[in-house]
Amino acid sequence: MIQEILTGLTIAGAIIFLLWKIRKTGSASKSPCGGCTASGCAGCPALDLKAEAERRMELRNNLNAEHRFEKKMN
Repeated sequence: MIQEILTGLTIAGAIIFLLWKIRKTGSASKSPCGGCTASGCAGCPALDLKAEAERRMELRNNLNAEHRFEKKMN
């Protein structure tokens, strides 16, 4: 009888834990990094990658503009 009670409590605990994890995952923010879940979060790597990509795009556009200007001068 005790084994059946302990088994039932273990299974119920596992189900509650899984439902809590699924609910937590479903209610996460829509940000690229899913929101900070750690208390010591230093920033989102996805935002850093986006900023780096934008910086490189701007640099590439500037280099292309300079190249076209030099080509017209020759």
